[in-house]
Amino acid sequence: MGSDQETKLEESQEKAPEVNQEEAKKEEKQELQETVKEEVREEKKKESRKSKKGDKGEESVEELLRQILEADKKEVKYARRAAFFSFALFVVVLAAAVILVPKVISTLDTINTTITAANVTIQNANGALKGINEMTSSITETSDNMNSMLTDNSQALTGAVEKMNSIDFKGLNQAIQDLQDAVGPFATFMNRFK
Repeated sequence: MGSDQETKLEESQEKAPEVNQEEAKKEEKQELQETVKEEVREEKKKESRKSKKGDKGEESVEELLRQILEADKKEVKYARRAAFFSFALFVVVLAAAVILVPKVISTLDTINTTITAANVTIQNANGALKGINEMTSSITETSDNMNSMLTDNSQALTGAVEKMNSIDFKGLNQAIQDLQDAVGPFATFMNRFK
């Protein structure tokens, strides 16, 4: 009967997931204890009925107590391992926090500074765009004024160009040459008195 319980205990330990392993062990321990109690009761009943077979009953009780002791030892072993791994995990998380938190804070400060600088640059760009818009409207207005001035004065300019075209430049050149020929001897005469 003790070997059946050992097999049940081993099967239940293999099937239990790691997360619920402690709870499963506690349940198994309770079941084992209840089974032991039942067997002890049965053995006591058998002893009272048959005093001859008392030695055999004591051996089975001792065997069950040994199984309980072994189960308790295994439970303590797994509890120690779980505590060790929990502590190791805590140390790793603490080390990661100590290393990463300052870096994250400095990165956030850098990001904040960059965003502030970007906002200033955007504001400067907006001011430059306003200046460009004003300059564009001024140039447009100037070109409109030039167009209206040319349109208003086009008749006067056309008349002036026509008058300049009607000048006889050949005759004017000939008159200048004649004047130079006439004045040239007078200029040499005047230079002698100097």
